[in-house]
Amino acid sequence: NQKLAANVNFDYRCENENGDPTYDSENECQAPNAWVPNIEAGDAVLVAKYAACINLHLNQDEDGNEQCDPHWIFINPEDKVMIRTNNNCNNLPNNNFAGGYELVLLSDTTLTFEGIRLGDVSGNWSAPLGRQNEDYFVDNPMVEVEPDEIIKLPIYLPNNVEIEGIDLTIQYDPEVFSLIGYSNRNSILEESTYPTIINEETSGLFKLVSYANSTPIYDNGLLGYIKFKVVSQTTAHSTISMVEMEVNEIPEGGFLIVDGIDSGNISRGFDFQIIAVPDVFALNQNYPNPFNPSTNIQFELPIDGDVEIFIYDLKGSLIDELMNGYMEAGYHQIKWDGSRQASGMYFIQMIADNGNYIKMSKMMLVK
Repeated sequence: NQKLAANVNFDYRCENENGDPTYDSENECQAPNAWVPNIEAGDAVLVAKYAACINLHLNQDEDGNEQCDPHWIFINPEDKVMIRTNNNCNNLPNNNFAGGYELVLLSDTTLTFEGIRLGDVSGNWSAPLGRQNEDYFVDNPMVEVEPDEIIKLPIYLPNNVEIEGIDLTIQYDPEVFSLIGYSNRNSILEESTYPTIINEETSGLFKLVSYANSTPIYDNGLLGYIKFKVVSQTTAHSTISMVEMEVNEIPEGGFLIVDGIDSGNISRGFDFQIIAVPDVFALNQNYPNPFNPSTNIQFELPIDGDVEIFIYDLKGSLIDELMNGYMEAGYHQIKWDGSRQASGMYFIQMIADNGNYIKMSKMMLVK
C-alpha cells in the first residue's frame, strides 16, 4: 500500500524475485517476475512540490495541467486496485488494475474496500496529539526594531527525532517586513540528503518542504535561518508567526530565542515593535498623486507635540481637518477620502513645533 501511495506518477517496471529491475515490458513480465510500482526520487519531488503549494496537482505537466492525478485509489475485495481514470490516465498497467466493480448485495453481506490517498505514504491522516516536551515553549517575545533593520530568526528542533520530512509555514505582514530569504547554512540537515523546496510566491507567506532521499538522520539542533528586513517607516506592531512546523507530520520545534530572559526556549512567533523617530519635521508628498478618490498623507515628527493638518481647496476654503491634537514622535500616515469633493487641485497644510514648522503641499483629485 505504501508503494501504491508513493507511486504518484504511475510509473511501473518489471522486477525479478530479488527486487532488481528487468527490461521486460508489461506483457513480457511473467512470474516469478512481477510488474510493480517504480518508486524513484521524482515521486518524492512531486509530493514535496504539492505539499509546498508550488504544484496544484500531484502530477501535472509543464503548463500546470492535471495529468493522471486521481487522488484516491481503492483495493476491492478481490485485492485488485481500482482507480477512477480520466483521459490522461492511459498508461496504467492492465494486469494490476480493475475497472468497474459489479456489486450484488445479498442480506448479511459485507464488502470491504480499502482506500489509499495518493501521496500519503505514511497513511497518517491526523498527527498524534501533543509533543515530546512542551516545557520549552513560551509566549511570543516582544522585540524592538527600527526601520531598515535586518531580522535573523533561527529555526530550531529541540528534541532528538528521526527526521523523515519537514513542513514549515511562516506568516508575516509584507507591508512591515520584506522577506530576504532562507539559509540552511550550519544546518543539521545535509543538502545532499535533504532536498528542500521553497515557495515564496504568495506575499506574506513562506512555505518550505524538506525530505530525506536516503537514510534519515536522528538528531536535534538548528534547521536554518529566515531573514527579514523592516520596511515599514512608521511606528507599528507586527508579528512573524510560525503557523506550521511539523516533523514527520507531528508538530515539533519552532523559533529559537537567543536573547532575553527566555533565551534557549522556543516560540511560535515574535511580536515586533517598530520604533521609528525621524530627525526633522516633514510633510511628505501624498501618494498616490493624482488620486481617486483617496490618498495617503505621510508626515514625520522628531518630538512629541501638537499637530494640525488641514485640507484646503483652490479658493483657500477649509475643506477638512485631518488632525488637530497631540501626537507622539515618529513616522505617521493619514488617509484622506475625497469622494465627496469635485475634481481639482487641493492643498495640504501641516502646522507643528508650536507653529515653528508650517508647510503646504499640492495634490490633484481626478475623477
